[in-house]
Amino acid sequence: PDYDLRSRRPQVSRGLDAACLTGRLTKPLISLAGQLDCLITCRNHAQAYRNLVDAGGGSALHRLRVFERATHVDKDSEFIPGLEPLMPHAHRAFDELVAWVERGEAPPETLQPALAAAST
Repeated sequence: PDYDLRSRRPQVSRGLDAACLTGRLTKPLISLAGQLDCLITCRNHAQAYRNLVDAGGGSALHRLRVFERATHVDKDSEFIPGLEPLMPHAHRAFDELVAWVERGEAPPETLQPALAAAST
């Protein structure tokens, strides 16, 4: 409670400001989330960031992909029936991002059912 971060050297404040999530995107971004992620929940992170991007006017540059049966740790899918790893989705999202950035092929803006459930 008695630590004043802003009293640190200006370089520290500038560094923190540069890394701060503002939602003001200037480049395309595809975010991924697993609906069954118990470490970083969709509502408190993925959906919250999407709302921040919307408020910052960057909606056209952002796509959020939520996967119903994915969790935070891909290894869980080896031990818990019904879970799917998130990494294959990350590979596809990267390909989508390359197409968007290099060829102007924006991916669809669809709202997945899992995301709709997470935002209620």
